[in-house]
This record gives sequence, C-alpha cells and structure tokens, in this order.
Amino acid sequence: MKNIRPVIFGIVLTIIGFLSIVYTSCTKKDPCGGINCINGGACNNGRCVCPTGFEGTYCELTSDLCKKVTCLNGGTCTDGKCACPTGYYGTYCETYDPCRTVSCANGGTCINGSCICPDGYEGVSCETISRAKFIKVWHAVDKDVPATATTYDYSSTISAGAGAITSVSVAGLWEGFFSSPVLATVIHDTINIPLQEPDHDGYLVSGRGIYDHTSSKIVWTYSIKSSASVIRNFSGTWN
Repeated sequence: MKNIRPVIFGIVLTIIGFLSIVYTSCTKKDPCGGINCINGGACNNGRCVCPTGFEGTYCELTSDLCKKVTCLNGGTCTDGKCACPTGYYGTYCETYDPCRTVSCANGGTCINGSCICPDGYEGVSCETISRAKFIKVWHAVDKDVPATATTYDYSSTISAGAGAITSVSVAGLWEGFFSSPVLATVIHDTINIPLQEPDHDGYLVSGRGIYDHTSSKIVWTYSIKSSASVIRNFSGTWN
C-alpha cells in the first residue's frame, strides 16, 4: 500500500498539470482583443497592419508614399511613383531613350528625340508632303537682274509631278515663255529647277526658289540661256 501511494500521487499531479494547461489555453487573452484598426488596417498578433498610404498604431495617419522613393534625372514623385521628364523612363527614371515614344511616319528616323525626314516629307513626325505648299496658282512678279524698269506680272501654276514625291512642274514661267512645263524638285522649303531645255528649241532654264513660311511666298532667282549663249537673269516674288 505504501508503494502505491506515490504512484497515485504522481498521477494526480499529472492530471492537475494537464487541466491547468487546458484551462490556461482556454482562458488566454486574444492579442487583438480591443484593438480597432481603421482605414482598412487589420490586426495581426496585437499590431495593426496598415494598407498602402496609412501608418500609425491604428493606421490613423496618412503616410508619405514618396518618403522612400528617389526619382532620378529630374523625375518627380507623386503618390509613390516617379513621373519622368521627356526621354527618361523606368521605375526611378533611370533609363534614357529620347526616341522611345517618338513615331516617325513615311520612312523618317528618330535621332535624339527628333524625326529626320526623307526627301519629300517634313513636319514633327514627317507627316507632311513638302511639295504640298508649292502646289497652287501663283501671282508672279519678276524683274531682270540687274534690275531694270521692266516688271513681269503674270500667273504661274505649280503642279505635282508624275515622278517621285519630290517632283513638281512649273507652267507659265516668265509670262509663258516656255510652251512645255518646267520640271523641278522640292526638298523641304526649296524648289530647284535643274538645267533643262523644256521646248527643245535651244533655250535653257535653271534656278531656285525658297518658300517663306511667314509670308507664304516664294522668292525666286532663275536664268534663261539662249542657244547663242545670251543669259537673262531674273529675280521674282510669287504669292
């Protein structure tokens, strides 16, 4: 009987310890009890986990989303994201490519953020046909060079040529001296008349005109040469 008592006593202590653990577990306090997280925050193990844009013990403070954001190359942080200047991109504006958002039409090529246009085209994106501004009926006023008292006041028509996008034809040059149109090419603001014999009668012509965007006029210099090598030089303003 004496030997049984210690065994029984040990069993009783074990049962008491087990019941104590069970009781303690059942009565343990919830670490999030009484903690009210606001602004969409959620309690985790007694602490509020706040959504982006809020901080503080209960997510009661508005946080600065740009506090840990460093924008490079002149970028500006707004709502935690970098707004990059032209030519830069990336999370922190760390990459430079000025042509990334530039689209050049009609075979143009972007270099350093600007479109380089092929002959016959112009504009920011090479979207405009250069010869278009020359095609119309012009009021021509020409004079001999050196200037004389003679002024030639007439109409001349520039039309699109049948060849390349740069080609045009000029009808009525020098009061209709040539029966056939004079062929020319347009490169950006310049109209060039290469040396030619429009009527195949021994009379040659060559010259150049510059288009003035401010006045919408063409300022001309051209020459007519006869088979006898007599040259007449002219200057003109067409509008």
